[in-house]
Formats: sequence, C-alpha cells, structure tokens
Amino acid sequence: MKKLRSQLLWFLFIGSTAAATHWLVAVAAVELAGLRASLANVAGWVIAFFVSFSGHYTLTFRHQHKTLLTAIWRFWCVSAAGF
Repeated sequence: MKKLRSQLLWFLFIGSTAAATHWLVAVAAVELAGLRASLANVAGWVIAFFVSFSGHYTLTFRHQHKTLLTAIWRFWCVSAAGF
C-alpha cells in the first residue's frame, strides 16, 4: 500500500508540473513571442510532454522496466490521443 501511495503522489505531482509547464509555455509564447494561441498551445504541449514523460518514466512508473523507446512510444500515443 505504501508503494501505491508513493506512486499516486508522484503521479499527481508530475501531472501538475506538466500542466503548469504547458500553460506557462503557451502563455509565454503568446505574450512574449507573439505566436498565435493555437501554435502556442502546441508548443506548450510538446514541452510539457517531455516534462511529463521524463518524470513518469523515472519516478511514477519506474518499476515497469520498459525500454525507453517502448515507453516513449506508448506515452506519445496516449498523450497525442488526448491532445
């Protein structure tokens, strides 16, 4: 149960960090770089994807022992489907 609790806390922390990253990058891209909101949103998503993946791969789901290529492909498919 302690392992599951730790995994849940990491999941929430990393997910929140990735969401904040997405928002900050998108806002900065619009306000500072003058990008259209649609392009800024894609830029935010791409940066947040790597924040989320690296955190979940190394912390939340580290017990799964998947290769980096397998894990990033699966993560990309799920993330892109939700985008």
